[in-house]
Amino acid sequence: MALPWIAIDATGSDQRLGLLSSLVGVFAQFLLTSALLRREGAHHAWGQPGRAGAFFFAGIVTGLAIAAGMLLLILPGLYLYARWLVTVPLIVGEGERAGEALRASWRRMAPHLRPAIVAVVIVLAPGALALAFPLMAFPEDAPMPIWAVVAVDLLMAGCMVASWYLAVAAHLLVQAAPRAPATP
Repeated sequence: MALPWIAIDATGSDQRLGLLSSLVGVFAQFLLTSALLRREGAHHAWGQPGRAGAFFFAGIVTGLAIAAGMLLLILPGLYLYARWLVTVPLIVGEGERAGEALRASWRRMAPHLRPAIVAVVIVLAPGALALAFPLMAFPEDAPMPIWAVVAVDLLMAGCMVASWYLAVAAHLLVQAAPRAPATP
């Protein structure tokens, strides 16, 4: 998954090719989430139509909102990330539509917000440090050495995959937790 990023970054290729690597990542997230849920016996929507469209729509909505939150002060982005953490497993494994999954994730993660934020920080912190590393270590006008490009891109890809595992783990834990009665 990191190979397209490395190739683009190392060769100075047109950054618009990054869209292709992003699509590879999106496809990988869907497949890995599906495989993890199947392995745990928690995939109840196998073959159900509409999951891919809901997955892409929810990814766009959450991605834009979380990115905006991260740009504001970081904390709003972490809050949104934690609240929507189980959205993808709900779509892929339960077959929920995007809006339903966003609302359900928001509701289900509410009682687990603090540990979810801590887990998100632990999983994403190495990637954030990897993004900051080139800014601090190399002059602005000099190209980054290939070893640094490879290290940063691999670390970023690893954090991304770890976040997908985190989403499935949170989904399984929240499913197993007793639910509070609905308030009228």
